[in-house]
Amino acid sequence: MRNKGFANVIEMIMVVIVLYIAFSIFFPGFSYKSKWADALLSLNARDVIITSDRIGRLYDYSFNQGALQDFLANSISNENLISWSDTDGAIKNQIIIACNCTNQQMVNLNTWMNGLIINGRQITATQCYTNLETVNPCIISSDVLVIWGQGQKNLSDIESILREYLKGDGGIVEIANFSSNIDSVQKNIFGLKNDTWGISSNSDTVIPPPLGDANAFTYQAYKIYTKGLKGNSTMPEFCYHSTTKRITPFDGDNSKILVSVATDPTAACVILNGTRVAWMSDFTNGNYDFNHTKMLVSIILAASNKRPSSSSTPAMSTGFMTPYINVKNTDMYEVYEFDLGLGYPY
Repeated sequence: MRNKGFANVIEMIMVVIVLYIAFSIFFPGFSYKSKWADALLSLNARDVIITSDRIGRLYDYSFNQGALQDFLANSISNENLISWSDTDGAIKNQIIIACNCTNQQMVNLNTWMNGLIINGRQITATQCYTNLETVNPCIISSDVLVIWGQGQKNLSDIESILREYLKGDGGIVEIANFSSNIDSVQKNIFGLKNDTWGISSNSDTVIPPPLGDANAFTYQAYKIYTKGLKGNSTMPEFCYHSTTKRITPFDGDNSKILVSVATDPTAACVILNGTRVAWMSDFTNGNYDFNHTKMLVSIILAASNKRPSSSSTPAMSTGFMTPYINVKNTDMYEVYEFDLGLGYPY
């Protein structure tokens, strides 16, 4: 009898345990999980950005990772935080140019791009050679593609490659003259149309783009040329070549013309098509000076990829990215987004 009573007690204890577990599963107790740690990340990022802006250092921290890390170390006491940052909409510190050019053209371009400074920061351009028949690592990693001196070559066979390239964030700049009718790539991608007679003017003019969208490709190139890079803006004989066709925008939109013949505003020697595609006449066939090279550099910078360059976000348990619109106007008016991320590794 004593053993039977003991077994009943064991059974009752087991039933109580089962019931307790069942109730905990189906009727869990109220629990509150604080989100203060997550909120603190956002507050810290916001305070860092605003403080940087108020002391006039945000532009420096946007493009100088070392300076930003030093400021974060002195501003935030938590040593376990992971930080990362990027920019969107600004010319990058380092630009990769995929160039379908001769060796001499690459040497010239390297000379013209050397020592660029915009709003107090140095812009470095790195070139790599690429052909136009296959997609190669040079094209894939580049911020802008430069095609130089292919005006007499039919580019129709590579139209699909150029369109695939434009699906990314890089732009295309072509430097060419035409002595014969242009092909479908010139019409469909670069937006060009040619007439039957050559240009006979001996002077050109830079056309200020119409007021409107400050992010328009034409305005960006014009802004860099007139404000971002120093030098006289007169451009004698920029378009003039005795064997060159008269080039106009294919769709008749003359607002795409940045440089034209002085006596004929519809006869172009620089046309900016879409958001990141540009054609300019090859000025190296004649006498040229700093103003010509300055225009080419301005167009390359305007067409280059300005999207965030970070390949991945650091591994972490929790993290937040805080965006902030910043403005700089030392040499030229520059508007971009600065993104600061903070996170916990575990």
